[in-house]
Amino acid sequence: MADALFSSYRINKNVIPNRFTRSATAERCAEENGSVSEDLFVAYRKLAKGKIGLVITGHCYVHTSGKTNRLQNGFYDDVLIPGWSRLVEAFGEDNPDASIYAQLSHGGRQILPEINPNPIAPSAVPLEKLGSKPVEMTEGDISMIIESYIKAAVRARKIGFDGVQLHAAHGYLINQFLSPRTNLRKDKWGGNPENRMRFLVEIIKGIRAEIGRDYPVIVKINGSDYMPGGLKVEDTAEILKVIQEIGIDAAEISGGTVETDPKHHAIRKGVFKTSQEAYYLQEALKLLEVAKIPLLLAGGLRSVSVMKEVLKKGITAVSLSRPFICEPDLVLKIKSGEIRSKCTSCSWCYGRPINSIQCVSQKDSIVEY
Repeated sequence: MADALFSSYRINKNVIPNRFTRSATAERCAEENGSVSEDLFVAYRKLAKGKIGLVITGHCYVHTSGKTNRLQNGFYDDVLIPGWSRLVEAFGEDNPDASIYAQLSHGGRQILPEINPNPIAPSAVPLEKLGSKPVEMTEGDISMIIESYIKAAVRARKIGFDGVQLHAAHGYLINQFLSPRTNLRKDKWGGNPENRMRFLVEIIKGIRAEIGRDYPVIVKINGSDYMPGGLKVEDTAEILKVIQEIGIDAAEISGGTVETDPKHHAIRKGVFKTSQEAYYLQEALKLLEVAKIPLLLAGGLRSVSVMKEVLKKGITAVSLSRPFICEPDLVLKIKSGEIRSKCTSCSWCYGRPINSIQCVSQKDSIVEY
């Protein structure tokens, strides 16, 4: 019944063996310097054994100024290579047909004040929900962070990751440059759409100049910010037209930021009915009209019937986060006949105050940091 979900597709040179994606999930269990912890290593072995076609790491900061929380994983220095290399090697042993990508990110203004009370951002637009009071980036800052993304991508290839994903969604730094709500600059990095997307464009061009065209580089991007003055799907369509021509191989469509109303948030609660699933599908279908690359869809996917319907509409693959926290072996269960994830979208895994990410069903085995 789920044959379509188990067909292969390509992202650049990678053949992805099925249509399941583990969407980037902030595990919050790194060592203090951002290196791979034993808990993270174990978590990825479980994901590998679950036979997910494409696994994308939780967002990894490319520069120390972009660290969003105390136990976020990093990608900012070669000192981190050994831990990631061990993880990637073990992943490949457990699931040699799958691909694993590193998600590269910078928090910008969306950083907890206890980590950095005055983070750098495109413009000094306060983020009241977090108590963040950002400082506008200088030309030097912008050049430095672009170079950090490029170096991180080179690092990922050296480690053995099959590709990288640029996190341009959910209110993080690249999204802040793209959005007219958070980018109020009057120079070449802000103002009109071409200038607002320049930061992302320069990152992509820089990565391609360093690693060539045959290494997979994809992007996670909002179909809409769901915020007054923020990105709308029409804006994202124009961005997609540009970036797919200069080196982006696939786009994962999501939505919202930390400020977005809960009913439009990426981690919205209460997904009980099939009608509540795939909540960014309409934006993705509009983007499909201009896309020349595979589109992956995130957002509340729980049921096999909905996943298959999404594929029928032309979306290439489905992306899940919370279901794989609940059931790392969900793909195997679906292959054996399961029709829906056991995940109830309660978001206990995200909302609780301790520093690791697990399902409420596993709470008796949780180690608190």
